[in-house]
Amino acid sequence: LPLQSRAVIGTALALRAYYFATFAALGVFYPYFPPWLEARGVTGFDMSAIVALRPLVGTLGPVGFGLIADRLGLRGSLLRVACVGSVASIGVLAVTGRLSMELGFWPLFGVVLLFAFFRGPMLALADTVALEGTLTYGRLRLWGSLGFMVTALGAGWLVDPTELATLPIVVTAVLLVALLAALPLPARAPRPPRRIWSDVRRLAVSGDFALFLLVVLLWTASHAVYGLTISLYLRALGARPLFIGVCWATGTLAEVVLMAYSAPLLRAASPPRWLAVGLMIVALRFALIGTVTSLPVLLALQPLHAFTFGLMWVTAMAYVKQRAPVHVL
Repeated sequence: LPLQSRAVIGTALALRAYYFATFAALGVFYPYFPPWLEARGVTGFDMSAIVALRPLVGTLGPVGFGLIADRLGLRGSLLRVACVGSVASIGVLAVTGRLSMELGFWPLFGVVLLFAFFRGPMLALADTVALEGTLTYGRLRLWGSLGFMVTALGAGWLVDPTELATLPIVVTAVLLVALLAALPLPARAPRPPRRIWSDVRRLAVSGDFALFLLVVLLWTASHAVYGLTISLYLRALGARPLFIGVCWATGTLAEVVLMAYSAPLLRAASPPRWLAVGLMIVALRFALIGTVTSLPVLLALQPLHAFTFGLMWVTAMAYVKQRAPVHVL
């Protein structure tokens, strides 16, 4: 194969491995971290304050890392820096847990604050590399969903939220794998032209893109609440950790299937139309979850995750790629 083709294939393989490992860590963290906090006595507003750091601070990290990446052209290098920061922050919980040291609210707040800051760029920088390539984004990103599904299900057997050390040790170990998977990705990237900020401002204030950003904000907020409460809700209804893992894995499996066939969907209709369809299903799904107390029925609702997350994610990324100049991605 020509050198350029080998480079493209190598980057695609590295991205698949990286997505798999990165989301595998989240497959342990998302479903079981709220119950882990609850077992430490962190409940109510304190739990919300800690868990809300991920989506809140996660919007700042990508901006800061993105600015530096554009300025210096060090996208892959900064991706690895973000991985190291994530490993180090969650590693604090692993070490203190291994030493049987219970951390109070503020130390926990600080650790999750750092994790949230570094975790955001881990995805944003990888997505930029994926969008700049010629391969279908959905077929690359589905490897992340596969990683999430595998660990969300497996952690139901391995992770007991009442144990102090197990969850942070497992998350730290999988994040180390993500760091190793990031090493083959290109360290440098071309610097964007100097006019990037005028292009960014022009895009941000355009009516359709401003509306798109509002839609994404509201959709993300709804899923942040879902991610915080669904495991606790299932647990309150009597679900065991394995059942909680099966619920998360079922939704993620449906998401994988949709992402695998996202290219024909995007050819059949424009991203804004699919976003409208996805939002209607989001409203229906969360309304049903809020009223249903039967565990089998709640499990049967999980395949809707394919539309409320998978469809929304790939169409949102397709819209960004469609509307934004390449150097603004």
